[in-house]
Amino acid sequence: QSTSPAPQPSAVAGTSGVQSGYSRQADKKYKCNQCKYSTKVLTNIKTHVRTHTGEKPYKCQHCDFAAAMKSDVTKHERTHTGEKPYKCQHCDYAAALKCNVTRHERTHTEERPFQCQYCSKSFSQKPTKVAHERTHTGDKPFKCLLCKYEAAHQSGLNYHMRTKHPSQPATPKDDQPPAKKPKPE
Repeated sequence: QSTSPAPQPSAVAGTSGVQSGYSRQADKKYKCNQCKYSTKVLTNIKTHVRTHTGEKPYKCQHCDFAAAMKSDVTKHERTHTGEKPYKCQHCDYAAALKCNVTRHERTHTEERPFQCQYCSKSFSQKPTKVAHERTHTGDKPFKCLLCKYEAAHQSGLNYHMRTKHPSQPATPKDDQPPAKKPKPE
């Protein structure tokens, strides 16, 4: 009685390796052919491969928005429908995104899960904690493109641009190249 040869890794899941963008390994993990990403979940690898191909098969019913994941289109479509399925347990607040309700509910519970790594302060939102930590590190990631000014917060750069360079936008537009720093004379 003859046995058929063991299937090749790319044939196990009915894929063709290069064409699909992934292969299935002996340990039953799907491996991306473009990077080191791997997963045991077929749908995860298919979604991940779209980060390399740019494929966006899910389309909004109301506009030209498209996404690699169906859930992203579902969330986006709420901007058109006004649907707010997530409700606060403490008041009438409702939101289209669950993360917004979670953040809002901290105003009632006073939960502060984000602790500064340099002192005892804690914060209800991670971006607030990150901004606070710059008071300890001196990091100033917001840089003026027209002079040597640096700021710890976007609002500081915005104020600088309004007062020192009023004819220039605070940040470059997506469709415009960033302003170049003038050459020193």
